[in-house]
Amino acid sequence: MATTRSIWLTLLLVLAMSPAQAQNSDAPIWTTEPTPIDRSKQSYERLPAKTVARDSRIWIVVPQRITVLDNRSFKAGETTYELADIRAIKPKRLCVSIEGGRWPCGRMASIHLGNLVRGKRMLCDVEQGEERLSLSRCVIGARDVAAAIIRQGYGMALRDDALLSVQAEAQKLKAKGLWRNPKCAADFDSC
Repeated sequence: MATTRSIWLTLLLVLAMSPAQAQNSDAPIWTTEPTPIDRSKQSYERLPAKTVARDSRIWIVVPQRITVLDNRSFKAGETTYELADIRAIKPKRLCVSIEGGRWPCGRMASIHLGNLVRGKRMLCDVEQGEERLSLSRCVIGARDVAAAIIRQGYGMALRDDALLSVQAEAQKLKAKGLWRNPKCAADFDSC
């Protein structure tokens, strides 16, 4: 790269000279001797340093062997992880479908979380609680973990505007999980 730059500078200097100067000048364009450079006498334009936003999230490697506690929390070793901004569904909860049949929504939600995170690397904001690590803004690749749970109808959004909009879309479609029953949108705990 330095040689290419030198060639271009030489070419520019030669083009800047008049034809008479170019023929009469045998002086070298650059020196072959070490020459001290006084940076205080240089008047080059200095560009400000480029600022790069740093992601404050932390990588969490979820092992293959985890214990899923409910639709938003799991245990790996002695550490319990809990996804923030999702309302929990008890693992033994039975839900009523729109046709009137009962189905194990709590168990299905727990299975979904296990399949989603088991053996994966998650990038999350981590907050240390008394008993648990609270995880927020978690992604696996480009997939938002909390949004995936809510989109499948295996959780309800709390407080987060992005998750609330994902929930509203899923409820309109009425295709998956708890959102198949319109009563769940009105009363999440007893549908």
